[in-house]
Amino acid sequence: MAPKQKNARDELKQEDILQAVLLADSFNYRFSPITEEVPRVLLPLVNIPLIEYSLEFLAAAGIEEIFVFCSSHFNQIDDYLRDAGWYKKSSLTVTVVILKGCYSLGDAMRDIDNRALIRNDFVLLFGDTVANLKLTDIVQIHKKTREANKLAVMTLIMKTAKPGHPARSPDDDFVISVDSSTQRVRHYQKVNNTTTISTTAISKKRPKVSNIHYNLLDCQIAVCSQFVPQMFTDDFDYQTRDDLIKGILVNEEITGNSIHIHIAEESYAVRVSNLHMYDTVSRDILQRWCYPLVPDILIPAKNKDNFVSYGRYNTYQCSAVTLERGCKLIQNVLVGKGTTIESGSVITDSVIGNNCKIGKNVQINGAYLWDNIIVGDNCSINSSILCSSVVLLNNVIVKEGSILSWNVKVGDLKSIIIGPSIRLMSRPLSSDFADDEVQNEEMLKSDPVYGSESKAFKYEDDEEENDSDDEEEKLTHDIWGTKIPNLCKDIDTCSSVNSLSDDHMSDFDEPPLDDFKMFYTELRDTLLRAEEENIRPDNLILEINSLKHSYNIAIKELNQAVMRLTIEMPLTSLSNASANQILAAIKINLTKWLPLIKNYNRSVESQTDSLEALMESAVENSQIAYIFPNILSILYDKDVLDEAAIIQWHKKEPALDQANQRNIWKRAEKYINWLEQAEEEDDSE
Repeated sequence: MAPKQKNARDELKQEDILQAVLLADSFNYRFSPITEEVPRVLLPLVNIPLIEYSLEFLAAAGIEEIFVFCSSHFNQIDDYLRDAGWYKKSSLTVTVVILKGCYSLGDAMRDIDNRALIRNDFVLLFGDTVANLKLTDIVQIHKKTREANKLAVMTLIMKTAKPGHPARSPDDDFVISVDSSTQRVRHYQKVNNTTTISTTAISKKRPKVSNIHYNLLDCQIAVCSQFVPQMFTDDFDYQTRDDLIKGILVNEEITGNSIHIHIAEESYAVRVSNLHMYDTVSRDILQRWCYPLVPDILIPAKNKDNFVSYGRYNTYQCSAVTLERGCKLIQNVLVGKGTTIESGSVITDSVIGNNCKIGKNVQINGAYLWDNIIVGDNCSINSSILCSSVVLLNNVIVKEGSILSWNVKVGDLKSIIIGPSIRLMSRPLSSDFADDEVQNEEMLKSDPVYGSESKAFKYEDDEEENDSDDEEEKLTHDIWGTKIPNLCKDIDTCSSVNSLSDDHMSDFDEPPLDDFKMFYTELRDTLLRAEEENIRPDNLILEINSLKHSYNIAIKELNQAVMRLTIEMPLTSLSNASANQILAAIKINLTKWLPLIKNYNRSVESQTDSLEALMESAVENSQIAYIFPNILSILYDKDVLDEAAIIQWHKKEPALDQANQRNIWKRAEKYINWLEQAEEEDDSE
């Protein structure tokens, strides 16, 4: 009897194992020509292979069995997983599933069903996913949903992200209708280039639709029942996840199957699905939005010999980095192990790989240089990707949206300009129909436009090869480094969304303008909402930082906006108030938001920025001008401003033609003198 009891427990334990299917093939060509030689999941994202982020996410969620599905470049993926030690993990099992000639997610799921790999609920995601959300909690929510409804086959994980948010890729925009009580999906429609959104089908099927959302980001992570692979087998028209969703919704009255969503708040989860998202996610990692998936934690965890120091303005330096005098790392920069940067070079919003050599007077802005790259003197690289072992000789300019694939060499004695939006390979694409001798001769002839010493061939898309994903490929091909036109400037005129009740209609937001005025307005609304809902300062800081990133606002502008709004907002509710009443209201508001204000005024530089904003506010508002010295005193007493910052600011006397500024500056003079005397007395003691 004992052995039977043991087997029963083992079988129960086996059934409870949480599984995941990680798709290591993207089934598109958006990263060509890079992926001609290396699979997307092995491309470095902030010097860590993409697949590492996905595997770490699953491991942290307690997934015990991961099936990594491969088609193209499967040998490279298998070798990497072995070398990285994923096959030796005691806490989970990683198995590579190989299917040659697999062209879609549908083919992959049918093969998984044929092998009978899935035994219970599982997580489905792509290997280019970067996430830190609490997956365990979402899995439990999915299980509770299935307990209430046995025919609930899938829970889609989504996040709130308004139109125009950097993490929203235009080719992934969609409209979705869900029941507010059960979060059951009633209608799902991809937007893409369309300017008309029809929801007539919703009103026919469900007279009381709960919510229609256009403000959601599909994280492309789903918790699925074990029946999902079989659904792909039963219908060979299902090639993508979208096909499955549409099929379930169309046939839900017949089959009873349902799909639900979960909106994850205060977490990070996106796919690196194209070049635009590669740039966006890289910046987010550098700015620590997806903590603990940040360079100073993840890189040393993968290589114990590689220590990463984290500095001001999100600058990271790995071990054995050499920075010559005069070079500058401005902000949001990672420099890889063993890299040398010579004098006069300036790098901002970029990632430099391992063992790179950057010459003198090089300008790198918004670019991604992988390993073993050589950049000559006086080069300029903007918003581009340089794959490993690329060589740029002196005086090469690489413009926005360009890709230099593996081993490309560019340069000459004269200046060479690459781009914008040019893709280069170190060899021409091989053709199955080309004569071998012609191919070999062609291989020796590099395009002279890229220099006499170059090894560079322009990559041209194969239109027939991309027919299967034609519309999405066209939309994202040149998205990075260029401004995407707003296809829906007026949401009321270019969409026909028919909701049966305005009360049940969620925010259908117009894409925000990328300027400071829109940011300032939204920041003000955020502060008002925080006051109404009593949001904690630490959570409010996260929201404000997210706004800064969404609108690409400089830290100086953010500091000044926070200071101005904190001072000016109390005045909106005061009319015909005395100076003392105004000052009391400002003091109350400053005390209420003290942790927020201190967070953005930590350095003398940031405090000086805030003082400039305070001066501007006083120039525009005579009430603030009158009590300007008193506001300085409050900010000083609350430890928001240091005496050093106030005195340094006051040393910059306004010009003679700036009468209003000079009046305010003189009004503060008495208080400044008191500060200076107090500082001298402290020094003498």
